[in-house]
Amino acid sequence: MQLPTAKQMYPKALRKEPRDSQRQKLYDAERANGLWTRWDNHRLETVALMQAYANALFTHPDIRAKYGIHVRKFVEVKDGRRCRRALGGRDWVKMPRWSRSKAVLCHELAHSITTRLYDNGVAAHGAFFCEAFLDLVKVGMTADYYEALRDSFDKGGVRYRGHEK
Repeated sequence: MQLPTAKQMYPKALRKEPRDSQRQKLYDAERANGLWTRWDNHRLETVALMQAYANALFTHPDIRAKYGIHVRKFVEVKDGRRCRRALGGRDWVKMPRWSRSKAVLCHELAHSITTRLYDNGVAAHGAFFCEAFLDLVKVGMTADYYEALRDSFDKGGVRYRGHEK
């Protein structure tokens, strides 16, 4: 006989999930200094282009060295029909048309990495997520985008790990 899991034993109201206390700070930092409008130059219009970009990020030597087995399995990129916002899960991301840029894809892939590493034991936009997001931007975009995002995090009070100046 198999024992029930915690999710089966306790109703959702009783389960404690980490509070996502810096989500708005992160979104504000991403929008600061026109970063999103500058990132629009890095559009990935088709699902095939997004999938190839995601696979390239997960096979990059720096990402493989840091995250190991957690990036061994690729993330499936879906087209995001019937979605108003981009979504990232453990093994998939959904990307509506408006979100098809390298920056938004890096954001959603960071959710996949964080979920694979910590399950749901850390805040969705916490310091561990921001570390993975910065890692992906550093290897997948130019250095000036990485530095602008990191500086924007610093100015906005967004916590992150491993990318101190």
